[in-house]
Amino acid sequence: MPDEQRVLAFFSLPEQIKILRDKDNFISALKETIHIANWCPAAGISSSPLQVTEATGSYLDKVFGARWLAVGSAALSFEPLSSQGIYNAIYTGLRGAEAVKAALIDNDRSLLIQYGERIKSIRATYSIAISGYYQQEQRWPEQPFWIEHQNERL
Repeated sequence: MPDEQRVLAFFSLPEQIKILRDKDNFISALKETIHIANWCPAAGISSSPLQVTEATGSYLDKVFGARWLAVGSAALSFEPLSSQGIYNAIYTGLRGAEAVKAALIDNDRSLLIQYGERIKSIRATYSIAISGYYQQEQRWPEQPFWIEHQNERL
């Protein structure tokens, strides 16, 4: 980033995030890291409020209706660990556009139905894949984040 600025992404459990929303607690946790602290000294942390967001996967049961269609993260979102967000946004944007075109120009709603079924299929495949991603990680077996995410997906 410009001027040697950095953006940190921190994955944690909800109860830990509540504590880390406080900048002093965040800086304290940052100082305890092995690698990141060297690259992000506390003195360089912005005075702006920390931006914290939940990043678990989610989806809509119904991705289209009368005069609307959800694409990208509005239809289906993924945990960052999966690295599927940008691909999903492009894919659903293209497929969604085809479905809307068919419905508006050809008065054919079948692609809307196929689009909805495809989103369900992608979600099912993702649910299996994300479990596998979490199970592969073995570097921090005693850390609460990994214990919870690996156990909940067995």
